[in-house]
Amino acid sequence: MILQALNHYYDRLAQAGTLERPGWQPVKVSYALELDDDGQLLHVLPLMREEDRGKKKVLVPRVMKLPAQVKRTVGIASNFLCDNATYVLGLDSKGKPERSLKCFQASRDLHIGLLKRVDSAPARAICCFFESWRPQAARDCALLAPFMDDLLGGVNITFAYRQSVVQDWPEVQQAWDKHYNSEGEGIAMRCLVTGEAVIPARIHPSIKGVAGGQSSGTTLVGFNAPAFESFGRDGGQGLNAPVSEKAAFAYSAALNYMISERWHHLRLSDATIVFWAESGNEGYASCFAALFGDASPLDESDIHAAMKNLAAGRRVTWQDDDLNPDERFYILGLAPNAARLSVRFFMQDTLCIQRQRASAPMIFRVLISTLG
Repeated sequence: MILQALNHYYDRLAQAGTLERPGWQPVKVSYALELDDDGQLLHVLPLMREEDRGKKKVLVPRVMKLPAQVKRTVGIASNFLCDNATYVLGLDSKGKPERSLKCFQASRDLHIGLLKRVDSAPARAICCFFESWRPQAARDCALLAPFMDDLLGGVNITFAYRQSVVQDWPEVQQAWDKHYNSEGEGIAMRCLVTGEAVIPARIHPSIKGVAGGQSSGTTLVGFNAPAFESFGRDGGQGLNAPVSEKAAFAYSAALNYMISERWHHLRLSDATIVFWAESGNEGYASCFAALFGDASPLDESDIHAAMKNLAAGRRVTWQDDDLNPDERFYILGLAPNAARLSVRFFMQDTLCIQRQRASAPMIFRVLISTLG
């Protein structure tokens, strides 16, 4: 039920252009390696921009639309078109040259495998780059030298061709979409979210920003020990709760979006509480957040009046949004549990108390009845 509601909300956000289509996500990128037709490095293009931080101006990475990032554990797994210098250049920043070389080889195999048959100049340039680049010589490259500290620090880098980032070229986008939408290896199972027969995702994307959770992100669905597995799916990671790659991407994208936007979540003790309306209208979340102290141009009496009218079954104009008291509304409470997330509660109903059943979630009654 939770994943289905989040998946539906993602569809609404994607239709509105708020979130990227499946397989794509916003990624922070600091530099682009500009290549020529033969895959030789021409320039390192800084992509960072200035941002005010208090009284200072600081350089921050640019957020760009890129292929969805993989979730790394202890193994080696390369991202497509954007990664750190260990994967893209083979730079060793941790005193493990053999592992750095394997990371580069994984990136090379992925890029050549996806782009070698693509009839496009930037695709050919990237293939030539990976075929000719020598990781052992990376530290001595004069073009990289001015940026070496950042590169060794783990910033993300991407590729450019003729001063245009490669991910903007349609042929390259199509190559990634084909790869992302292709069926992987394994036994088809029934997706618990969509009902389709698919090869399920073994590892789901991380959820980032939950209070008290790991900075690298935490997992909502996953199994890491035989005690949590059944039906002979030992070591199956996500197979004991089969969810398609698309559905896993969708629910995690929706959750990460809400946790990153202040009007979609609040913190209560060790829990992060996210909330949204089924229609995708942001006004409902904004109104609900204002009730709990989020910044609003309206004063406290106006906020309370809006919620009381919704509770009484009357439509409300909230800033520029028309709010329907019968709109379905969701509240999800999450708390960290080591590398995973614990679901504290999940509630769904309308904000209209008058038309709720006697068994309606008490949080709606308690929260709204406190308004008097």
